[in-house]
Amino acid sequence: MIVGLVLAIAVALWAAHRLPIALRPASPIAVVALALAAFVVPTQIATSRSTPAANEPAGFWKPFDEAAIGRLVAEGKTVFVDVTADWCVTCIVNKQLILESSTVNARLTAPGVLAMQADWTRT
Repeated sequence: MIVGLVLAIAVALWAAHRLPIALRPASPIAVVALALAAFVVPTQIATSRSTPAANEPAGFWKPFDEAAIGRLVAEGKTVFVDVTADWCVTCIVNKQLILESSTVNARLTAPGVLAMQADWTRT
């Protein structure tokens, strides 16, 4: 979505020199509106997502426990840590495209694997 907004800004800037003189003032207005949308849209996506109460991870995710990682690895377990935040666009995309995929989900729930989630939303 953000890429689309950035492309729309580029088109608006390009079109500014190609529009009839009467329509040229609309181009900067369109650029400003699209730039604002590029900041507002990710915020709206992040706030519209349901978040577990008190930053608790959902599903098979365990709360991040730095002290436990060394012990778990010494026991032969694989520890996967997802550092995320509701305001992080990259984190949202990674979650939707990668972490929630059936392949990754199967590996994170396999025996000997522990998935921890460190949520920086309110940090």
